[in-house]
Amino acid sequence: WLSFVTTHLRKLVLSVEFICHFPWSMLFASVLVGLALTAQAGATLAGSDDKPRPNLRSSPPPTPTPACQRNLCHKCEPSRDDSGKIVAGPGSCCDQTDSCYWDRVFKEFICLPDYPWICSPEPEPMVPKVSVKLFAESLCPDCINYVQTQLAPLMADNARIVDLMVYPYGNAEETENSDGTYSFSCQHGVNECTANMYEACAISNFPSIVKMSGEPAWFSFFECMESSPYNLNRSGPYNTSVAIGCASDASLDWDVIEGCAGGSEGQTLMHSIAEATPDHTFVPWVVINGETVPADDTGGYPSGNLTELVLEAVGSREVKQTQ
Repeated sequence: WLSFVTTHLRKLVLSVEFICHFPWSMLFASVLVGLALTAQAGATLAGSDDKPRPNLRSSPPPTPTPACQRNLCHKCEPSRDDSGKIVAGPGSCCDQTDSCYWDRVFKEFICLPDYPWICSPEPEPMVPKVSVKLFAESLCPDCINYVQTQLAPLMADNARIVDLMVYPYGNAEETENSDGTYSFSCQHGVNECTANMYEACAISNFPSIVKMSGEPAWFSFFECMESSPYNLNRSGPYNTSVAIGCASDASLDWDVIEGCAGGSEGQTLMHSIAEATPDHTFVPWVVINGETVPADDTGGYPSGNLTELVLEAVGSREVKQTQ
């Protein structure tokens, strides 16, 4: 049938070409060549061999290749040599002109162009963290001073090597009620008990580490509370707006803190802090890697510079920051 059609079609084209003076035969020849090649390919596919062919209709659709997200710091698996050692290279980065680097801030491998001052080809040895425990009370003048002049500078420069825990109880006392709950009395009054509870609830509910700073999520709330001018003017009812503002500044959910402080969660939490508070002769009471920081010449304040004490605890006064 193909021969019959082409023969008569050619006669028609030659007649039109003669009338219109246009080289239709050349175009027709090109069409015929295309038809012939298509027919030959179909015949070959139909009977070339007896090998089984996959059922395309039952095969799963191919997984689409994700678009390369260059410069977006997406995670990757690093390149490795035959022994498994990490080496510089693109790794699993979808853009092979990038390199898979260990990011010192986010603590993960990410794809980046060659920015050696940001990343390193492999993880650096982690500096062992130093345990720092601060036993304090929220409205104590010496505690406030210690947080502002010692603890805050330590965390600003060395948070990544510090395992910090604060116990906001100090010289408070607890009494167990007949119904199993607890009542607390604080050295600087009811307002201090309220602020202690807010700080304890923030510490308990927001323990995660902030990647960019290395600080616990609760620390900026705690520092804000201890830096409030209200702490030096404690007369009248507790100014809740201070705590609400500190929670907002620290991006913490105030409803979580308030709910904890006003319920059984806060009661149980403060009781556990009371039990964890060691015998002490003054506050702030500081313990570094299990060793109590001795008092200074006054007998009522921790001696030494906290940052220097922490750096000495890891064996160097010039700890290289893992940033």
